[in-house]
Amino acid sequence: MTSIVDRFLEHARILSVCNGGSTAVSISSADWMPRNLDKRVELFTPVDDPACRARLIDYLETCLGDTVNSWRLLSNGEWRRNADEKNPVRCQKELYKRYKETLKASRRGATMFRPHKGRASKKN
Repeated sequence: MTSIVDRFLEHARILSVCNGGSTAVSISSADWMPRNLDKRVELFTPVDDPACRARLIDYLETCLGDTVNSWRLLSNGEWRRNADEKNPVRCQKELYKRYKETLKASRRGATMFRPHKGRASKKN
């Protein structure tokens, strides 16, 4: 487990599991603690769209690469800072920069999302 304490309070719940060369990606709405799982309705769902999976994996890899504000939970229950002074990576700063670039591109007319156009229904 990795914990990142930085400017923005993040609660992303992305699970990426590799099994036999295949990677499954899922997202969840809950912080997996008894108070959330026992008294609320929470969602956990696979992400099947390849483009969405790729974006989530990139997001997850960026967060796991943080060497400025991240802590790792070791098998003995101890938290250890994930620091690298020679190659500092602050994931929130990097993700913020990417999203600003995406926003700028969208204002130039680039399409970020295409609306779903269902089949036309036949009117009798």
